[in-house]
Amino acid sequence: MGRAQPLEKTFHQHSGGTHLRRAFTLVEVVVAAGLSLLMLGLLAELFLPSLWLYQKEQATSEVHQSALLVRQKLERELVNTCLETMTIYQDGEDWLLSWAAVDDYDPVTRGPLYDQRGEFSLACYRAQQRKLLLGRGKHTGVPLTTFANNSSSAPRLSIKQLHDIFEQSGGGSLTTPLRVLARNIVEFSVTDQSGDADFSNFFPPLRFHVVAQSAVPASSSTGQQPQQRAELECTLTPRVRRW
Repeated sequence: MGRAQPLEKTFHQHSGGTHLRRAFTLVEVVVAAGLSLLMLGLLAELFLPSLWLYQKEQATSEVHQSALLVRQKLERELVNTCLETMTIYQDGEDWLLSWAAVDDYDPVTRGPLYDQRGEFSLACYRAQQRKLLLGRGKHTGVPLTTFANNSSSAPRLSIKQLHDIFEQSGGGSLTTPLRVLARNIVEFSVTDQSGDADFSNFFPPLRFHVVAQSAVPASSSTGQQPQQRAELECTLTPRVRRW
């Protein structure tokens, strides 16, 4: 018989070379952590400026879009109304506007045919909220007969009736809820050709001044928080009574 092999050697042969793995030392852990932090720092240096630039461009796009939305909406609405139907009122920095939509015109009298439901289009600028809101409303004090095709009696809200509708008090009501057309509007004003805001008598064209502004997150390099600003003026002339 041959000599018996040592127990340890036999174990290694039958276990397919199984052996215990050595753990990481403290020095290796510290070095690996340091390299990881270095890589994260380099990635942050590359990623953060790109993120800030994206946020800046997004804010620029938003303010320009808000200003253009206001202009386009007013152009579409006011080209389809008559000047006699408009009511414009300034309350501090807030603005209330109303007008009656012209759906068609009478081919015989050449008079405009207004919304037969007795509804007025409404626009409301709230300076504290920095929003321009739109909706539709009616007032029980304005009879439906004024919406007929008699061009000598164009429907128009008084300032009090305009307040009633927006406050949903008295004889006023909102037939559709106010919805936000544009945000970040920091300035909104209306003047006529005379350059003042006295709209007891209109002198077209009407001039709308709109300023949209939005803050951009502070840059990591400068620490300053820039403001993106878009400013535009549009001159609009509603239709005359006969067209």
